[in-house]
Amino acid sequence: MPELTTPCRIDVDAFYDADSLRHSLGMRVGTLDRARKNGELHFTKCGGRVLYLGQWIVDWLVRNAEEGPRPPRARRKTPKPEPAVVT
Repeated sequence: MPELTTPCRIDVDAFYDADSLRHSLGMRVGTLDRARKNGELHFTKCGGRVLYLGQWIVDWLVRNAEEGPRPPRARRKTPKPEPAVVT
């Protein structure tokens, strides 16, 4: 994952695809997809491509900064099946 070493300016009136945002912001591949699927990040589809308006990206980033980092999700433990009792 590339690191954000210089400031990145997002034009609030421009549309971006996921690859350009991932590269510009140094995000992991699933970050935008997860935010979109969870309803945290607005998007539109055009010609089979997912696009993000710059203002939506800025709003999402600010909202996440205000909320702070989320605690890690607890892993679900699969319960062990009870042994069969033969009588």
